[in-house]
Amino acid sequence: AGAWRPGFTFSPPSPRRAALGWRGVGSGASHMEEIIEGLVREGIAGAEVRVSGAGNRFHVRVRSPAFAGLSRVRRQQLVYAAIDGLIRDGSVHAVTIETEAPGRA
Repeated sequence: AGAWRPGFTFSPPSPRRAALGWRGVGSGASHMEEIIEGLVREGIAGAEVRVSGAGNRFHVRVRSPAFAGLSRVRRQQLVYAAIDGLIRDGSVHAVTIETEAPGRA
């Protein structure tokens, strides 16, 4: 088990994260990648998602028909909205987002 750190408190996962299998701090980037992928798929209709990263820094690539006609900024806002809880609690510190609609590069 991990060492106790002053100032660190444990909070159980939200029901949404628990349903996605959230295991909390120290669970490894590959599991966090799965969490991010699940949240984006849940939040953006028809999304094809690829996530890579290490620690709390990730690269998210999303392709979805829901992006058709939207600006690059608006598409990124949709992705940020899907993972906002992870950003707010510090699980994700930095994220690079690439988006596209099918039929567009």
